[in-house]
Amino acid sequence: MTIRLFARRRLGLVVISTLSVLPMVDVGSAAASRIDRLGGLDRYETATRVAQRVEDEGRAGDTVLLTTGENFPDAVSAGGWRGDGVILLTKRTSIPSTTLEALADSRFRKVYVVGGPAAVDDVVLDRVRALGKSVERLWGSDRHATSIAVSKASVPEVSVNSVWIASGTSFADQLVAAAGARRADGAFLIVAPSRALSSTALAEIRRIATPGASLHVVDSASLLTAVTVDGLTRISHSGDVFTNSNATQAESTTTVVASGENWPDALGGTRLVTSSRGLVLSRPSCAPSDVAGRLQRASTLLVLGGTVALSDSSAEGVACESPGTSPPPSSTPSTPAPTASPLDGVRVEPEHLTGYDRDLFRHWIDSDRDGCDTRREVLILESTTPVQVGAGCSITGGTWFSVYDGTTTIDASTFDIDHMVPLKEAWDSGAHSWTSARREQFANDLALAESLIAVSASSNRSKSDRDPAEWMPTRSSYHCAYVIAWITVKKAWDLSVDQAEYQKLQQVLSTC
Repeated sequence: MTIRLFARRRLGLVVISTLSVLPMVDVGSAAASRIDRLGGLDRYETATRVAQRVEDEGRAGDTVLLTTGENFPDAVSAGGWRGDGVILLTKRTSIPSTTLEALADSRFRKVYVVGGPAAVDDVVLDRVRALGKSVERLWGSDRHATSIAVSKASVPEVSVNSVWIASGTSFADQLVAAAGARRADGAFLIVAPSRALSSTALAEIRRIATPGASLHVVDSASLLTAVTVDGLTRISHSGDVFTNSNATQAESTTTVVASGENWPDALGGTRLVTSSRGLVLSRPSCAPSDVAGRLQRASTLLVLGGTVALSDSSAEGVACESPGTSPPPSSTPSTPAPTASPLDGVRVEPEHLTGYDRDLFRHWIDSDRDGCDTRREVLILESTTPVQVGAGCSITGGTWFSVYDGTTTIDASTFDIDHMVPLKEAWDSGAHSWTSARREQFANDLALAESLIAVSASSNRSKSDRDPAEWMPTRSSYHCAYVIAWITVKKAWDLSVDQAEYQKLQQVLSTC
């Protein structure tokens, strides 16, 4: 059964939830005194609750950033908006009722639609105009260009002392960087993973940065290690996403907490960040050691997500490992990973090789009930040309490129959606102990860009259930990106690697 949740304030802790039934809580307990979950039935209603909170605090102004709730980069770009404003989410061709109700607020006069027509159709803009709002679309040819468009519209020339960047392939890094920029009153950009910034990104940074400004590079996957900007002081945040989120936020009595593994609820959460209120990421069931102490010390917590996305224990700062507890010997690789390697923190353990059945991972599902299942959502996202979405989520007009073997097609039926970490590999590496709900979430993970990828059917079937020690893409130029994506998914879902797999990953990384 699902119930609708409304704002209930207790002793300063607000939880933003879009998940189903919450457990009964003893109001006399310590947990009850700290946890209050505010939210709705889905990410759209949750975004309106966040927006209401921002408005209650007097920081909404007259501006709405309206963006798609069906994909994440544009919504994170909206989080980089400098100044007052709220983020609301919409579907591609229709506005959810809760969003429409929020948009109707007379205090909101200007609506910026963040993203192109493939993400938010013109029919949505017409519906907003019918409410008497001024509407302007901010977008570009890809997520990086859309991020620059948001910056151009909200950041004056030579106005920021810090610029925060993250790769367009890591949603969690983007969230950390957007929150860091928000707290520091800086600017945020999503950039392409490369050794150097594109000319457009570089030009935008030079337009907005003051002399001697700092360039904060949030880069948990080591994709931007060589990026610099002349005249700016580079500050690297190269730990995992939990370490980075903790390190980039000042200690304060009030903290916003979101899941670092699956975070649709956090899409509007950067608007809650202030100079005295940071945002940190935690794991679903417990808090990483880097953030546990902060959560325990905070007197006020704004927690984004229901109990499945972020448990009470995690929100309260219950550490994943007890202080002073050493990992078992089997989890220590025989060849230590180098400092700041993407492999840092990866557990090395023997695989669990029994009990797997593909039916234990339910997919493909239509999680947001917009008529498009996970397979089609990935195809829409990864097309290199605009697609037309018809009845029954039929897709026409797209073009897809398979990074595994270099194949290009305009026929989506010839491409598979590959689980970067195959379902059997996930089962053997830790998913055997998961609930069925968590396995379903993994099998349909649209939150982590690396989890699902459209590739040629032949390359996907060649890969099958094999890990990098047993199979690598035939396109050698993709090997570095492939192993980094593999490691990113394993870390995000707390999956282990076996010894042969670890050694192969380390070998490829040494060539990158």
